[in-house]
Amino acid sequence: MGLYFKGRSITEHKMLEKYLGIPMESQVRDVTYHVELLEPTERLWIWTNLETGKTVITGDEGNGWCIPLITADSRDEAVKKYVKNPPKAKFKDLFEAIEVLLHRG
Repeated sequence: MGLYFKGRSITEHKMLEKYLGIPMESQVRDVTYHVELLEPTERLWIWTNLETGKTVITGDEGNGWCIPLITADSRDEAVKKYVKNPPKAKFKDLFEAIEVLLHRG
């Protein structure tokens, strides 16, 4: 379970390999894949395999970790899925997460 999103955390490099099919030794930003911030207030990134078009929208867990939230065969399909049901972060930042967690106990 991630801090910001529901799901299992994975490193960005493993996500590129597992979900986009790009071997670790071939992962070169803007050569084999493209990544950009999709929604800054929700910690969402969109990753695309530049050869196949496969796309993943991930929730940013920080320090190179993410949670894959939406997978699709193309960027357009991923964006359509996002618009239909946009994932939301549980907290806007680490300070809010700590504050909420401290007040639960």
